[in-house]
Amino acid sequence: FLVYEGEFDVRQRGASRATLRPGDFCGEISLLRNTPATADVVAKQAGRCLKLAKDSFLRLVSQDFLTGLVIETTAETRVGERHAA
Repeated sequence: FLVYEGEFDVRQRGASRATLRPGDFCGEISLLRNTPATADVVAKQAGRCLKLAKDSFLRLVSQDFLTGLVIETTAETRVGERHAA
């Protein structure tokens, strides 16, 4: 998902971990690793997100080097933070 409008709270085990704003994304870990979600994302206010299907997402990250690099780096950082918490 890509946040288009609004703010969204990222929660793990009930604790707030981050706030997503326009331009931020979530759900990449599940798509890259073919695993269940690692966090819950809840709207803090009315908002809109853009949803990319798994096949389209994987095509994007494999064909656009810079986008793929940003998404993979972000996913690795998030997984590392999750294990440190």
